Amino acid sequence: RLIIHIRNLIISIKWIFNSYIKFKNHLEGRGYYALSLSKIWLWKEDSKYFTVYNTDGNCFFVKMKTEKSVLYEYKLLSYISSKNISKDRFYPEIVETNTTGFIYNIYKNINGRKMSRSSFKISFIDQMRRILVFLKEHKIIHRDIRPHNILLDHNNIILLDFEHCIMN
Repeated sequence: RLIIHIRNLIISIKWIFNSYIKFKNHLEGRGYYALSLSKIWLWKEDSKYFTVYNTDGNCFFVKMKTEKSVLYEYKLLSYISSKNISKDRFYPEIVETNTTGFIYNIYKNINGRKMSRSSFKISFIDQMRRILVFLKEHKIIHRDIRPHNILLDHNNIILLDFEHCIMN
């Protein structure tokens, strides 16, 4: 494992030196500024996460992954959005997808916090139940529901990481 982490760290550092400025210029050409690196996963060489701002000062989250992953998550979240009649937004909203050159999704930023024991309320059980019922009714299996992928935006649950879902 250590060798894989070191290898992926080297790949990520090379990407930063070789492509970061190009990516920053690419996003600035699309109206996004103040690019900052949020996270690089040592066990996933192709995963990079950033925050950016538009000219209005709104913050966005950029998730750079493989083309297959980016397109699948876009397709799945678009499907969920089209079926969500109640408009309870329990999923991140994609505002832009790019698959030429740099491959990424840009999400509307969620000013949430991770769920903790101290923030847990009974209403969250009901929200989570409704989310799971919705997913089951639409034959979607998330496969990665865990505290790390649940954010609280005010008192609403936002479920993240839909790229590993299965739709039947």
